[in-house]
Amino acid sequence: MVPPPRAPQPDDVVIVSALRTPLCRSRKGGLAKVPPSTLVETVFRATLDRTQVSGKDIEDTCIGNVLMPPSGFAAMRMAQVVAGIPPTASSLQMVNRQCSSGLQAVAHIASAIQAGQITIGIGGGVESMSFTPMYVFDGIWDVCIHSFRIRWSMEHPGSERADSFLKVFRAPRSVFSRLFLPDSDSFRIPTTGTPSRSPM
Repeated sequence: MVPPPRAPQPDDVVIVSALRTPLCRSRKGGLAKVPPSTLVETVFRATLDRTQVSGKDIEDTCIGNVLMPPSGFAAMRMAQVVAGIPPTASSLQMVNRQCSSGLQAVAHIASAIQAGQITIGIGGGVESMSFTPMYVFDGIWDVCIHSFRIRWSMEHPGSERADSFLKVFRAPRSVFSRLFLPDSDSFRIPTTGTPSRSPM
């Protein structure tokens, strides 16, 4: 049900600009070789140009991302600086909430404004599947698929695929209790039937 309209309140949070880069295919699209930091810098710069807000007035920036490499925070910081947002004026935070990371970043900024912590902020998200490890070369993707097949075999130990796996690698069935399981005591693979978890 849509709530009834109400009069504007002093603590209302207002979105004055909503911009994004184009969506392209990973690996083969027009932006496949453009790093996420450049995408963010482009949006930052366009946001400042459209709103005519000085970068010095941006008090906080939150970027949602899932697959950023460990050095990604530094790249996002550089994107801020290049776009005209000085590091002395705005902090930077990254948030990972899987596919809702960008939305969560906007919610963080909106909450900070409503709480009176800041007046102006930028929230958004960035991702580039072209820069994730699984797309560095086809061999990595093959490894991911193979790992998935092993995992599926572990979860279906009585299946034909599991039997084929054991024959190819000349491994005993007990190998399923050791592969990819950090806590073998809490997860038991029976020789028949389906996997079962022991009480914790």
